[in-house]
Amino acid sequence: MRNKIKNLQEGINKVIDSEGNTYEGNNLKEMRSKLGNLLDKEEQYWIQQSRVSWLKEGDRNTQFFHARATNRKKKNNIARLKDINGHWRENTTDICMAIREYFQRLFKSNLNSNSTLNLDYIDRCIPGEANDKLLKNFTDNEIKEAFNQMDPRKALGIDGLSGNFFIENWDVVRGDVLKLCHDILRGDKNVDCLNDTTIVLIPKIKELVDMTNFRPIRLYRVVYKIMAKVLANRLKETLPLCISQNQSAFVPERMIHDNILIAHELVHYLHKGFVIKLDISKAYDRVEWTFIEEVMKKMGYANEWVTKIMSCVRSIRYVVKCNSILSETIVPERGLRQGDPLSPFLLLFYMEAFSKLLIHAQTNNILKGIRASINGPRINHLFFADDALLFIRNKKMDVEEIANIMASFSHDSGQEINKDKSMIMFSTKTPEAQKDLFSSMLGMRIVDKLDNYLGLPLPVGRKNHLLSLTSLIGVHAG
Repeated sequence: MRNKIKNLQEGINKVIDSEGNTYEGNNLKEMRSKLGNLLDKEEQYWIQQSRVSWLKEGDRNTQFFHARATNRKKKNNIARLKDINGHWRENTTDICMAIREYFQRLFKSNLNSNSTLNLDYIDRCIPGEANDKLLKNFTDNEIKEAFNQMDPRKALGIDGLSGNFFIENWDVVRGDVLKLCHDILRGDKNVDCLNDTTIVLIPKIKELVDMTNFRPIRLYRVVYKIMAKVLANRLKETLPLCISQNQSAFVPERMIHDNILIAHELVHYLHKGFVIKLDISKAYDRVEWTFIEEVMKKMGYANEWVTKIMSCVRSIRYVVKCNSILSETIVPERGLRQGDPLSPFLLLFYMEAFSKLLIHAQTNNILKGIRASINGPRINHLFFADDALLFIRNKKMDVEEIANIMASFSHDSGQEINKDKSMIMFSTKTPEAQKDLFSSMLGMRIVDKLDNYLGLPLPVGRKNHLLSLTSLIGVHAG
């Protein structure tokens, strides 16, 4: 691009210096038009490279964008890193190898292929009519609607084509995009032709030590996102049929404020019980594919539909970009790709299995939970995606049961509950001896008050409760 701009500028200068005539005038006009288009493209390139998402329009190709892009490249450079064994790697090739080893271990399945899953606690909830709607022929309008729902300014995929490219050239690429999406959605073509993904590591802190100091960003093709969004839009319509009321995330007609309001009420009226705030370690990355597949089939989803969804998950291939070098290909055995239109809904099925275990225990009068009033319903858990609150009575048998449920879920699903980051808040009337016993049984620390729940503080004391609840009701009504 630089050479083209330089050559055009030199050509324009020659035309201006030469004797003017009609031909030269027309030629000058055409060259200036080309130069303007090139400068616009260069400006968009540097805006994209600088990743300044809050600046929608540039004021020309300024030093500002160049400085941002240069600074990002310098900031993202990895000088040295500890590998999974705690040894320092300082050579770029060694660092890249250490990163690949980390992701290979992270995406390695922990489930035994010969083991059988006991999902008797999950009932069939998807009727035949819902499956008929899921499997009906896909239309051009569905694909175009999915495309319009996407943010065109997201980072480029592995093919270097952004959403803006497809918007500006839709008349040219429309036929090819629609045909490819239809071929994959019908099953005439494998989705693996679109599913190559680059992982880019964004530092969380200045002094980098190991892989926990990075935020991995997955970059993949826009055409895949369009196709996956079509599937996600259909899948979303069935969620109210199979996702319990205890789960509020990503389900149509359910609000985040519902969870917050209920949690505030239960915590405030907590007299003889305690609250566990669970921390599920790397929930997306540890999702076992076989577990999701079996849960969806148990719920009643048609095998053909489950195959469509799981083909999108199982065909992913990763490479990691480290200091401008791409690693060898990583073939995952588990995990959901964050940013994928399907991933949030698939995580719901994962957490729904946990929810069904807790509901099953409550139905059988084993794990009753707590309530905010004498005649109110008993609740033993609230979920918002993988943000989980558990409400337990101060009884040893309840604590033993919740410990067994968590262990059973972790064993079958492959998820890990991070007990170091999980916390327990007891009611004020709980004896110290009980607190120590239950904390020891669960392996979690005791806190006087919980961290923020879904971005808002949980109440402590009647005055604070009334103030916070009033403000929440105002937000909810708004």
